[in-house]
Formats: sequence, C-alpha cells, structure tokens
Amino acid sequence: MSWRRLAIGLLILGGVSCGPVKSTAVILDAEGACRQAEVEHAGEVKEASYYYHSATQYLEKAKEEQGYADYDAAIDFGTRAKELAEKARSIAAAKPRKTP
Repeated sequence: MSWRRLAIGLLILGGVSCGPVKSTAVILDAEGACRQAEVEHAGEVKEASYYYHSATQYLEKAKEEQGYADYDAAIDFGTRAKELAEKARSIAAAKPRKTP
C-alpha cells in the first residue's frame, strides 16, 4: 500500500511542477524572440513597431501572471509575446536599413 501512495504522490508532484517549469520555458523563449527583434531594430521600423511593442507588453504580462502563480495565463501571454516578436523581427529584417 505504501508504494501506491508513493506513486500517487510522485504523480501529483510532477503535475504541480509542470506549470512553473513550462511557463518559465515559454517566458525565456519569448525573451529571446524579443531580443532578436530588438537586434533587428523592430521598434524603429514603422511596419514592425506595433508587433514589437505588443510583444514586450505581453512578455511583461506573462511575467506578472507567473508571479501570481497563474501559470496557464503566463504560458498564454508568453506564447503570444513570442509570436508577435517573431513577426516583428521578420518584418524588420525584410526592410532595408538606412545608413547614416
């Protein structure tokens, strides 16, 4: 009987830790995507600016929700941040850069 309780306990612990781990991974991915967009100067390119700034706001909201232990919301906001940052980066990368 004790093995059964141990197995159930391990399953519960595994399920509880999934949210924090996944939300952290998603937020780290979104941070990386935002950095890549920043390297492409997405905030300065007119067509990409909306997507870049939206991505940074979604990222901040994801971090806030993770702080409140609302991991599902953090994952959703982080995923959206990554998508928008990737779109901003691709738009900015396609635009020719002005040289001074």
